Amino acid sequence: MDTDSQESSPASDYCVGYFEGMGDVIQFYGSTGLCFKDARVGTIIRVYVAYMEKNPKLLDDWKIGGVIAAMKDSYSCPVKPSP
Repeated sequence: MDTDSQESSPASDYCVGYFEGMGDVIQFYGSTGLCFKDARVGTIIRVYVAYMEKNPKLLDDWKIGGVIAAMKDSYSCPVKPSP
């Protein structure tokens, strides 16, 4: 994604597909406390990579756990004030 090449690779296709699917599932089930429905998949991947660079110990954990942690760090829904 960060090169001038328009060609994709199986690895990049897998990555994009994983994050698109993960986003769809989170949005479908709602109530995850995440609000990123308007974010592009490339932006979400960059957020994940940046988060993992700051938290490398999570790289060996279950994949979705790291994704959720990264998304909560950047895309937590605003807290609604109490009535």
